[in-house]
Amino acid sequence: MGLLLLAFAEGAKADAATVLTALEASERIFVSHVPDAIEHAGWAELLVDGLTYDISGFGVNAETRIARPRHHFGYSDTDYWPDSLPDTLAISLGPHLRNASSHLPILRGIMEIGVALSAALPDVIAVIWRPAELAIEPGHFQSDMARWLDGGTLPAQLLAPVNSSLDGGLQSTGLAHFTGQELRIEPELTEDRDYAMRLASRLLGQLLLSPPVSSVEQVIGPDGNALRLEPSRNGKFVRVWRG
Repeated sequence: MGLLLLAFAEGAKADAATVLTALEASERIFVSHVPDAIEHAGWAELLVDGLTYDISGFGVNAETRIARPRHHFGYSDTDYWPDSLPDTLAISLGPHLRNASSHLPILRGIMEIGVALSAALPDVIAVIWRPAELAIEPGHFQSDMARWLDGGTLPAQLLAPVNSSLDGGLQSTGLAHFTGQELRIEPELTEDRDYAMRLASRLLGQLLLSPPVSSVEQVIGPDGNALRLEPSRNGKFVRVWRG
């Protein structure tokens, strides 16, 4: 299944003709291949900046049900989430790009397709970034991703959101897709929640564009104080402390 999913209200998933018609309005996304009997084949090939991507999940026999995402962005605490989402379309890298799923320039095409379709198809209820198990409210996804696609700041919170851990620290989900490591901000730095979230956002923006952390590094926090980044013993986390 794809890296990015469009989840629809149950029974309201757009069919292939509706999706392809919506894409015709884009000046940057082109439908490069449509199999015969697309509703049976279940997919189509798209072209963005010379790179190919697939969209799949068409047809009554398509297996498109996914478990409820662990994390949510842009929804209220009272929004109801069922145990699973039955109707989704998947956007994935073309076969020749499958080994480049951690490369941000390659992922731009997926995000561009997601922005276009989530805006054009009114029954989309969530955009799901699978590496972070994150469901994003479509309007937030469109505005934040479109800003990045237009040359703005990378929306790190949509690619690697942070949440509280049991000991009161903060930990990311999804950064490992890009670097092999998750960010962990130790509890000593999370007493001021606003500060901790600003710190996490700043560090994620840096780490998403950098190689894995392999040795102790010094950085300056949003308040001007020195911080220490160091890899965990198993190398799977970047731990952040004072000093």
